[in-house]
Amino acid sequence: MLTSDDTPRLKETIRKRKYRAGKRRELIDLEAQARRLEAYLAKLQTQHRWVYVNEHPQKMLSNRPTWMESTLLAHPITRRQGIQWLSERIFHQACRTVPRDRSLRGQGDKVYTLDVHVSDDIDDEGVTIDALETRYERTEYMDGKRAADEHWERLLSTQPTITKELIEHMDDRFMYFHHINHRIGTHILTIAGMLQDDDRVVITSCFVAKDELFPHGENIMRLHGFAWTIFESLAPYITLVHNLSYHYTPTLSNGRVIPLEKIGQLFGRSSFGSKHREAYIELIRSTAEAAFIDSHNEIDRQMKARKQRASH
Repeated sequence: MLTSDDTPRLKETIRKRKYRAGKRRELIDLEAQARRLEAYLAKLQTQHRWVYVNEHPQKMLSNRPTWMESTLLAHPITRRQGIQWLSERIFHQACRTVPRDRSLRGQGDKVYTLDVHVSDDIDDEGVTIDALETRYERTEYMDGKRAADEHWERLLSTQPTITKELIEHMDDRFMYFHHINHRIGTHILTIAGMLQDDDRVVITSCFVAKDELFPHGENIMRLHGFAWTIFESLAPYITLVHNLSYHYTPTLSNGRVIPLEKIGQLFGRSSFGSKHREAYIELIRSTAEAAFIDSHNEIDRQMKARKQRASH
């Protein structure tokens, strides 16, 4: 039984317990707040780094667009923002390159072109190939959305000498995958996007030059560049397709482009004649152009075969 002397002492004990409990809760809340602020600061620092890297890229010897040298950062939030940002850059370029009033010109005609862009600033040995640019326009006899969906599905299709590994998937619009051509030894990190431009579907591909999660390994030939394909429905079951691809010459881990004779080997040419660089580049161009046209003729044959099977 408490005496009159014990009552004040008990009240004081209870008060101190409540005070200490309150301070512990306050400390827990402050620690949680500090962790949130640290995470937010880390995010801001990462975003600042992203902006700095892409506004002040490492000086290149060619005059390619600076955003093509963008680095995908490891921070998950900034990484996803980078994937979307790069895809939207290519999307807007596609829409500017092929405005709607131009889309209807020459419909029904097949157009396949390949251009070689050369530079004498990126290889100490002399003039070399900086990039290959390909374009095609053709008509597909199916709904535009279906044509785009089939193209999207083919992005991850494999072949006996080609493997593709899905790295990341962002909702239904973006995916990121690693493409290896085992026959020629090239590696590509591809961000693919499917975006809507009113009544047109645009599929973009950004071939990433640098990724913090996938360092450029020694002796790895990494190809980078970009591509876009526009699908526009002209009428029921008639779709006009425009494509542009821009592939820069593969680089090694030291940032240098591969030698000219190695570029020739990628297209099945021997190194014979490579000392006469301009003539050798023309040989590569003619070989690449023939392979480009043959590949699309094969696609046309496969599409006709599918159409014939569907009609029976």
